[in-house]
Amino acid sequence: SIRLVSESFLDFPTLRPKWPSILTLPLIDKDSSSSKSTKSIRGGLKGLFSISFPVISGIIVKKTLKFKYYCYYIYVQERDYYLAFSNFPGIGPIKFDKLLKYFGSAKATWNAPNSKFKQVVGEKITAKFEIFRKEFDIKAYLKRLAKQKISFVCLFEDEYPKLLKQIKNPPIILFVKGNSHLLHGRCLAIVGTRHITSYGREITKMFASSLSDAGLIIVSGMAYGVDGVAHQATIEAGGKTIAVLGNGVDLPYP
Repeated sequence: SIRLVSESFLDFPTLRPKWPSILTLPLIDKDSSSSKSTKSIRGGLKGLFSISFPVISGIIVKKTLKFKYYCYYIYVQERDYYLAFSNFPGIGPIKFDKLLKYFGSAKATWNAPNSKFKQVVGEKITAKFEIFRKEFDIKAYLKRLAKQKISFVCLFEDEYPKLLKQIKNPPIILFVKGNSHLLHGRCLAIVGTRHITSYGREITKMFASSLSDAGLIIVSGMAYGVDGVAHQATIEAGGKTIAVLGNGVDLPYP
């Protein structure tokens, strides 16, 4: 099996979970352990945060025992705003991080007035973003992704590869076509020249097939040469492989 991963989308949401936008749950006993409460909530509905988890934008928790119920807004909305920002060419990981620190969330950043927005990124980018914000339709974009069976993983999510989070400026979004769970497997990258020799071809096949047989997920860039041979040998061996693309996942090249 081959899975495609990209940080860009040329014509690229997710297979959005069919959760309601608002959920009410019975009051959690204040005497119960936080770990038990966390387990009971997360076990029932994936993506919900317990009261022991830090509150982020998109989740509103009424933290008072005077109410019989806690009201949870799930984090899907925040993901959508991450997605929107990933489509704006004027803001990359560095500027987006500055905006998050200033406004507190992607949603708050998206709805921020121009007067405050330009204090972080300047007037030129603000002017371009104002046009983009008016024209970009998040719901329509989500439908396009779903139609092409493309999902996405946000930087703040547990599903985002842990090692990738550790680089200096990780992508705010990863677009995925296939099984995103492979991103957390034991991976090994095999990359090399496009102009592969016959010897290089045999060595690549040997390494890819042997390592995939050992349970490793082979990662490469799906280019001609070593990359393509590594993917093909892994598939022929019945292994799992991830292609990290330099372009949109909707248009795998070559």
